Amino acid sequence: MHRWLLAGAGGLLTTTETAENVTYVWSIEDEIRADGRYDVAAEWLRESPGRRALLVGQHLYPPMRIGVETSFQDRARCALVERGIDEVSIELIPGDAMTDWQQAELLGRWLRQHPDAEVMVLCDRFATRYLRRVFNAKLGHALAARLRIRGLPGDGFDEANWWRSRHGVKEFMGAWLRLAHAVCLGEAELADALWDPDAYERELLSSSCHGK
Repeated sequence: MHRWLLAGAGGLLTTTETAENVTYVWSIEDEIRADGRYDVAAEWLRESPGRRALLVGQHLYPPMRIGVETSFQDRARCALVERGIDEVSIELIPGDAMTDWQQAELLGRWLRQHPDAEVMVLCDRFATRYLRRVFNAKLGHALAARLRIRGLPGDGFDEANWWRSRHGVKEFMGAWLRLAHAVCLGEAELADALWDPDAYERELLSSSCHGK
């Protein structure tokens, strides 16, 4: 009985959508995960030469700006190229998105400029219902319907067995918190502005000058 209850709780986080007639694929990049999303994307792209990959511009944090860490979009591009996808088949939507909501906004603008495009979104299995909530709320149902979400099991677990691994439990709890936040609060403002060391130095110099 407990197993069915746990599986049911995991199932509430997920949604299954068909991805027929889509012409673009967007593998949401947060880290190179073990769910094979780039393998799936590359295989799907190779099936038809007319298909293209999408990347959505994400904010460059300080380590990325100085080259210590690879940007999210460069990491995704490299993952696709390493799997044999030509760079001409990869399209970047420029932007500076810091949240899923902001990425949805950028994608919505792009969809309005490409009225015939339909996009398959590859993501974590436990993120599917959350992302559907974000897309519908941010873009409206008509525009959001052009996004088809496909969730992939992560690191060997899904809604049927998440409780059997520590990582699965962690992902399950995080996914429920994220979904609850989206349902109850919607798009929240960023709590704190990013710390900019250059701006901080300028403020210090300005304060010193005013203090003299």
